[in-house]
Amino acid sequence: MCKKIWFGVFAGFTLVMPLAVSHAAQYLPRDRASGGAVVVGGSQEFRNLYTGGGSVVVSKQVLGDLFVAGGSVTVVGPVEKDLVALGGNVAVVNPVGDDARIAGGNVTVNAPVAGDLLAAGGTITLTENARIGGDWWAAGGIINFNGTVAGGAKITGGDVFINGVIIGPIEVHANKKLTFGPQSRVSGSITYSGPAPATVQDGAQIGKIEFTPVYAGRTATRYAPIALLAGFGVFFFLKLAALLAASLILLKLFPRTSLEMVSSNRNRFWQNLGIGVAGIIVVPLAAILLIATVIGAYLGIALGIWFCFALIMTGIATVMLAGTIMQQWIHKKETALSWKTVLWGILMFAILGLIPFIGWLAIAILYLTAFGTLLRIAAQRIER
Repeated sequence: MCKKIWFGVFAGFTLVMPLAVSHAAQYLPRDRASGGAVVVGGSQEFRNLYTGGGSVVVSKQVLGDLFVAGGSVTVVGPVEKDLVALGGNVAVVNPVGDDARIAGGNVTVNAPVAGDLLAAGGTITLTENARIGGDWWAAGGIINFNGTVAGGAKITGGDVFINGVIIGPIEVHANKKLTFGPQSRVSGSITYSGPAPATVQDGAQIGKIEFTPVYAGRTATRYAPIALLAGFGVFFFLKLAALLAASLILLKLFPRTSLEMVSSNRNRFWQNLGIGVAGIIVVPLAAILLIATVIGAYLGIALGIWFCFALIMTGIATVMLAGTIMQQWIHKKETALSWKTVLWGILMFAILGLIPFIGWLAIAILYLTAFGTLLRIAAQRIER
C-alpha cells in the first residue's frame, strides 16, 4: 500500500515540478485571444510556452516545454521537450520529445511520446499512433490502450482495455474489469488485482497473469488512499484550468476592475488581510441573522447571494494577487497587470497547493487578502 501511496504522491508532484524550474518562458500575446478561444500558430517560434484559455489549440512547434490549460486543449504542433496539459478535453496529435503529463475529463494521445507518459482523467485513450518511449502511468475511469509502451505500465482504473504492445512489466488494478484484446502483446510480467479474472480474447499474446481477487469491502480499504489521491489530483488540476480560463477572461473583459483589485493589494496587503478575516465571518453571519427576521429577510437573501458571488470572484482575484507577488519577486519591481500575471499566479497556486500545511496556509492568506480587497472595493462603490 505504501508503494502505491508514494506513487500517487510522485505522480501528482511530477505534474507540476517542471513548471517550477522553467526559465525564459514565453506567453500567449494578447492579440492571439478572442472570446476565450486561443490559437497559437503563425511564424513565431516558441520556447517554454505557457498559455491557456477557454478553448486552446497549439498548432505551432514548441522548441522547449509546453504548459497549456483550458476547457478544451488540442496540441497539434510538435513539442520538443516536456508537455504539461490540463483541461476538460485534452488531445495530443503530434509528437512529444520528452515526458508528457496530462490531466483532464477526456484524454486522448494520438502521437508518440519519447519519454514517460503520466495520464489522469475520466476517460483515457491511447491510439495506435501512441508510442511511449519510457514508462506509462495511468489513473482513470475508462482506459483504452491501443499503442506501444517500450517500458512498463502502472494502471489504476474502472474499466481497463489493453489492445496494444507493452514491452515491460505491467501492474493493473481495475475496479470493474480488465480485458486483453486480440492485438495485445505483453512481454513482461503481469500483476492484476480486481473483482474478477481478466478476460483474454483470442489472438492476445501475453504471459501468465498473477491475479489477486479484490472484493468490494477489501477494495475500499486497500485502494482508498490511491483512489483518493488520483481523484484529488484530477480535481486539483481541473480547478487550476478553470481558474486560469476565468482569470484570463475577466482580465480581458474587465481590465480596470482587475487592476483596481491588484493595486489595492499592493498598497494595503495587511489591512486587506484583516478585513478579509473579519468579513469571511461577519458577512455570512449577518446574512443569516437578517434572514431570521421578517423585515430583513430579502436583504439577508441578497447579502447571501452576493457573498457566494464574492467567494467565486475572490478565487480569481487570488490568482492575480499571487501572480503579482511572484512577478515582483522575480523582476524586483512592480510590473504591469497582464496575461503573464495570471499565468504566474496559476503557477504559484500549483506549487503552493502541493506543499502541505505551509503552502495551504499561504493560499489561505492570499485568499483572505483578496476577499478583503473585494469588500473594500464594494464599500468604496457604495459610498459613491
